[in-house]
Amino acid sequence: MRKAFLGALLVFAVGPLAAQEQVGPGREVLRQQVLERFTQIFIREAGLTEDQRAEFRQTQQRHFRERGRFAQRRRGLLRAIEEQMRPGVAADEDSVTRLVESIVALGEEMAAAVRTEQEEYAGFLAPVQRALLLIHYERFQRQIEGVQRRGMQRRGNRPGGPLSQGNILPN
Repeated sequence: MRKAFLGALLVFAVGPLAAQEQVGPGREVLRQQVLERFTQIFIREAGLTEDQRAEFRQTQQRHFRERGRFAQRRRGLLRAIEEQMRPGVAADEDSVTRLVESIVALGEEMAAAVRTEQEEYAGFLAPVQRALLLIHYERFQRQIEGVQRRGMQRRGNRPGGPLSQGNILPN
């Protein structure tokens, strides 16, 4: 039942999000609804105490926004690379080099952010709760990617391209 509800919520909330590039007020409301549902499920399944709940919500919201900013930057860089790599147009090698270096640097920033996030969670979650959180994040990411893939297929885009892999959650 929980998986069906989360799946339906993802189709409703994330499908339109994946199709839009600009952030609008409706998109943010949907994003918050998805985040809240994810949070409720994790809190219940991890058996968090009241103190843990408050700290988790605060930490998670901050890091969720940060992951969204990383994903937005990554999508922008990938779009710029795709623009450089158009068939029949010579790519500017200096520009491509800078873009690739920027993606590598962004990956390093993202890894550091995940380490920081996990250090914060370690301050108030038990190891088993942290492991459960990682499992939930992974499942959630796979569901989002599936929704994005299906949306791209409906629109006739080829799945698996760089823009379809704009992860918002840690890998």
